[in-house]
Amino acid sequence: MAGRPAAIEALPWVRAESKDDHQKAVKMSAYVIVNVDTKHPQEYERYKEMAQKTVAQYGGRYLVRGGQMNVLEGLWEPTRIVILEFPSYEKAHEWWHSTEYAPAKQLRQRLSATDLLIVEGYNPTSP
Repeated sequence: MAGRPAAIEALPWVRAESKDDHQKAVKMSAYVIVNVDTKHPQEYERYKEMAQKTVAQYGGRYLVRGGQMNVLEGLWEPTRIVILEFPSYEKAHEWWHSTEYAPAKQLRQRLSATDLLIVEGYNPTSP
């Protein structure tokens, strides 16, 4: 809008002209949710070391890394759940497709059966 200082105009919630524009301007966290089943737990420790470094490089962090779990509904039979948080959906994809993560990913795929997805977070303050 004319008459506003450039610094104010650059703010995503000021710059947005419509609901769609606002949602595009607000970056939401994204989550990588993994169920992994390995038959090689000792070798898998190497994967965990390798992956942790690359997650941090892409601004990610671990929210869940194994631990006690209890299926309350459905037929799901998870073995080991890992949940990562990244600053954005794009960053999560960049990490998964990165050359830095590729050797760890290859090791994990060799050592285990994995279900993995990336999901965009929910921002309740978005219009």
